[in-house]
Amino acid sequence: MYRELHEVDAVIGVVTSSFVASTWCGIEMGIADALGCRLIPVRAEAGMVHPLMRDLQYTDYQADPQQARDRVLHAVRLLGVGGGAWGEGKNPFPGLEPFTAELSRVFFGRAGEACEVSNRLRAMGSAGGMLAIIGSSGCGKSSLVNAAVMPLVDSDPTWLAVPTLVPGTDPLPELARVLAATATRLKLSWSASDVRGRLEAGTDGLRRVADDPLAVGPVTRRRLLITIDQTEELFTRTTLDARQRFAQLLRDAVAGPVRVVAAMRSEFLDSGLAAALVADTDSGEALPLLAFILRQLADGLPAGGALTLSQYRDLGGVQGALIRHADAALAEAVTSRGLTDREVLAGLTRLVTVDETGRRARRRIRLASLTKPLQVALRVFVDRHLLISGADDNDQVWLTVAHEALLTGWRPLDTATADIIAALRTARAVEQAAAEWNDAQRPAHFLWDAERLTATLATLGILGDGGSRDPASLSLVECDDEARAFLDATGQHVHAVKERERRRRTAQAQRDTAIFDQITAQADRLRSTDVSLAAQLDLIAYRMRPTPDLYAALITTENAAFATPLAGHTDSVEAVAFSPHDVPRR
Repeated sequence: MYRELHEVDAVIGVVTSSFVASTWCGIEMGIADALGCRLIPVRAEAGMVHPLMRDLQYTDYQADPQQARDRVLHAVRLLGVGGGAWGEGKNPFPGLEPFTAELSRVFFGRAGEACEVSNRLRAMGSAGGMLAIIGSSGCGKSSLVNAAVMPLVDSDPTWLAVPTLVPGTDPLPELARVLAATATRLKLSWSASDVRGRLEAGTDGLRRVADDPLAVGPVTRRRLLITIDQTEELFTRTTLDARQRFAQLLRDAVAGPVRVVAAMRSEFLDSGLAAALVADTDSGEALPLLAFILRQLADGLPAGGALTLSQYRDLGGVQGALIRHADAALAEAVTSRGLTDREVLAGLTRLVTVDETGRRARRRIRLASLTKPLQVALRVFVDRHLLISGADDNDQVWLTVAHEALLTGWRPLDTATADIIAALRTARAVEQAAAEWNDAQRPAHFLWDAERLTATLATLGILGDGGSRDPASLSLVECDDEARAFLDATGQHVHAVKERERRRRTAQAQRDTAIFDQITAQADRLRSTDVSLAAQLDLIAYRMRPTPDLYAALITTENAAFATPLAGHTDSVEAVAFSPHDVPRR
């Protein structure tokens, strides 16, 4: 029985007085609950409630047998709940993009993993926790979560799943947005700004926010599921302060009704497991590339059409199809606004970033940061599903690469990125420095000196003294707003230091001039009465400023008899030596 329960997702309990009294039935329900199986109670005898299923919604078979059958079938997803209807003739392959909940009806082959994930979530005890899904880039983590796990959880009336969020530079507004969207679906009058205010009210903000949507509806839900995709962005893009705030919210919330699933690339875990997973699957990027080639093969086929090997070979295989598709997009982009290949590829490289080891990864950029011709040109890549476009809460349109396979699988972009790898690493260093500067409340001593600023601007290809915000001043890579603010502040700091130094030198020069004038004036006054002292003053002045007049004065007094006594000798003088080194000669 234990082995069988390990293999199932749900257990239906036909609740009668005998069922309630049975020790073995109780043991079976207890094991199923501990393993995370979904418990579906069907009341077959009036008034009967099993202690282990007291808080669950009961299906009343005694009152309406047919309705009870239908509800049970719906509960175990045998009547097509989730994913919506699938239109005949639609292309079932998403290409480079991951499967979404809308494509769950055509997402097959991952039922075992989806069942395991949902069971593990349900099996989490009162202590709560987070479930991490780790895999190499392109192995299907996002598709598994969105097209398999989310619909499965949504079919359970005791759970409430909110839309998947991607952390970005600050996950808090993203969390507020998906919670507000869920509240709107439940007819709660919440805005994203309202939710964010409640989240920021304390470290238990998420836990308190979760209570209201869970209480809506005829059945009290017990768990709220938050799914985080591309969790590695918490370590590559999110600032330290924002990451800590988000972690505090999650830590307090998972101890209550909130459960979290986090999908993350295994490349960001420095362990032997990541290398073994990549080796065992041959290539972590094989799955999305396969989906891409299948979409290419299926395009234009009528219902019932067949995918053939000859078509596959004609497309050039997986890599050949990707290259051909990207090449066609580049050619169209070049002609759309009369740009060169180099200019379009330079625009695409702004969608690339690197980590400290040089691994390439996609990044989001604001569409407005590009010139108008580039905006039109890159729209071609969006239309061909090689880039993804979207908008944030501030109606800022952004772009990102549909899949990281494009970054290395397409040689023109791979080469263009290699040419600016130093600039990409420098941009990452600036962004990290900017994050530390912001976390420390922007102190001046966190800013860079003139030498490092000059080298950074030269590497990034930014014109000016710290980053004019004109996008045309960026010739190589895109820096985020915090990095640009850091460069602006550093430029102003360097300018202020230079100005202080210039003023100090001016003041010093003025003081030296005043002293020089005083010495030469005193020498002129003493020249007729004390030739020796006048000559000494001329010599001091000459060392300060060797002018022709002082040189002439020193030469004139070279052979004059000085009246300065040599004091300090009490005995007879037997020899005298003279050295003329202090007198300048031509």
